[in-house]
Amino acid sequence: MSWAQRLKRLFDIDIETCSVCGGSMKIIAVIEDPVVIKKILTHLRSKRRLSNPTAWRRGGR
Repeated sequence: MSWAQRLKRLFDIDIETCSVCGGSMKIIAVIEDPVVIKKILTHLRSKRRLSNPTAWRRGGR
């Protein structure tokens, strides 16, 4: 059983089907390195703060 099938079975998360259109999706990469994951999440949080000036004035979050 693949990990995608396990996610579907245990948590009802279907990563192989688009939640918007119902079309088929294909996994093209998996990021497992915690350092890389942290860098990506930090970058996304900083972009979100910059795009929401009200949240930025209140200190982010």
